[in-house]
Amino acid sequence: ALACLLTAATSAVGFASLATASINVVRLLGWFAAAGIMFAFVTAIILVPACYSFLPAPKGEARGSADRSATGRWTDWVGEYVTSATGRKVVWIVTGLVVAASIAGATQLDANNYLLEEMREGNRTTVANRFAEEHYGGILPIEIEVTVPEGLSVLDPDVLQGMATMQAWMDEDPYVGRGMSLADLVSVAHLLATGEEGLPTSTAQATQELFLFEMSGDDSMIQQYADVERRHARISTMALDWGSDHFWVWVDDFYTLADASFEDDVDVHVTGSMVVANRALTHIVGDTFRSMATAFVIISILMTLLFRSIRIGLLSMIPNVLPLLVTLGVMGFAGIEIRTSMVLIFALSLGVAVDDTIHILARYRQELEIDGDIPAALRRAVSSTGQAIVFASILLVCGFGIFVTSSFVGLGQFGFLCAITLSTALLADLFFTPVMIQTFGLRVKGVGERQ
Repeated sequence: ALACLLTAATSAVGFASLATASINVVRLLGWFAAAGIMFAFVTAIILVPACYSFLPAPKGEARGSADRSATGRWTDWVGEYVTSATGRKVVWIVTGLVVAASIAGATQLDANNYLLEEMREGNRTTVANRFAEEHYGGILPIEIEVTVPEGLSVLDPDVLQGMATMQAWMDEDPYVGRGMSLADLVSVAHLLATGEEGLPTSTAQATQELFLFEMSGDDSMIQQYADVERRHARISTMALDWGSDHFWVWVDDFYTLADASFEDDVDVHVTGSMVVANRALTHIVGDTFRSMATAFVIISILMTLLFRSIRIGLLSMIPNVLPLLVTLGVMGFAGIEIRTSMVLIFALSLGVAVDDTIHILARYRQELEIDGDIPAALRRAVSSTGQAIVFASILLVCGFGIFVTSSFVGLGQFGFLCAITLSTALLADLFFTPVMIQTFGLRVKGVGERQ
């Protein structure tokens, strides 16, 4: 019960670390997942014994008997292998190779996100979006607001010319269209009033010609591109879905041109839903490492208190960092970008992977009391507790693996990477943790003791 309480607590900490995220929906998920895990522990610790009390006692089997299940025989072999001299060498070598490969893959990670990437290419929505981009230009809105100081007007010829300059620059961009602005409406009004193309030469002329345009009928179009006081104007355009990295490069170039096209007292900035979405995608990377660091620190403290040793607490985190590193490596080699759903995987890596470590160490602590023999205690711990860990990991892999069938790319990748993370955590705790205990001669205290 103590080990289960601690594993539930560390899993809850893993998800609660998402509360440091800057995206509200991720923060809420962290809090609710953490609360749900603790409620699940309370329910299990009360209902499972209560239900078993109505059933006949199970028939026990002697450890090491010929009637052991396939899983039992496999964990028996693992216990023997990891305590042998050859097994320890092989585990260290394989772990080193896996770490090196994972680091190489992690260096290839790309945080460039696309707003329409959640749908698979064959999805009807994706097909329609690609068709619209190819034949009608962009489908993602970009809004540009132009604001002048009080007492001035956006109908000033210099301001109108600045908007026209920005539109001409966007028209040459292969990813962004020219769009519409107040300068377009004023130029049309000037053509209708004078028969000449171009923009008026004074604010008064522009005001008068635009007034005649308003008087001609529906003025809703003008209201879309300028306010009543004529202090705010808008340039509205559409862009292709060309990735968050490219978008922010374009924004930097935009502000450079805006500084050269408008007076210093004119405020020009990019806004709209595309800016909000790309900013959220950009924050994902920071949220990922912030939540991961938070979970690591808190769980390390819990493990230190749990085992009453800073040395054991820190060393016990090594097999729990391995699944996270392997997941990063797989993402890099598979070309999977860091996205919103990826934030959850890293919290899951630490929160769930540490559960197996606690169970192994807790049973090892109890077995060590029998004869004080570290290899023998490890063999008994892996042989017994290993079965429960294998069954729990299989259930988790199958549960999260269901997401692989999702039509949403992010959910599918989430399920795939969760399976990688949980499988790696299982192998790390069954093979690497016992080898690490023997290498450093760890004699665990704390967990498993009768209080």
